[in-house]
Amino acid sequence: SVFTHIRELADAWFLELRRVTRQDGYLFLTIHDEHTIDVVLDRFPQAPLAATIEALDRETSFRSADYASVWTGTDPDSQVFYGADAVIRAWSRFARFVSRTEEAYGYQTALVFRR
Repeated sequence: SVFTHIRELADAWFLELRRVTRQDGYLFLTIHDEHTIDVVLDRFPQAPLAATIEALDRETSFRSADYASVWTGTDPDSQVFYGADAVIRAWSRFARFVSRTEEAYGYQTALVFRR
């Protein structure tokens, strides 16, 4: 649950994780994506994260846009939301994409890559 808070240089962080992963090893990462947003707003409308999502969408209309990532707050308290397809495309340049599992870690989506 690190990428849910990394506002900038996510690709660099991914590359560093790839670097320290053994050959043919797996990277298991979690992100906030479109599914996460739907789950939070539908099932946990009173949660602080729901209020964060709603405020960010009022300011940016990101939910109706095609986005790679959008964030609110400052490090380390930032909340980062990814367009899952965009991040999979981007990181697949560096490692083989294996799977995407929604709600793998609470409401977060897991992405698995293989080095």
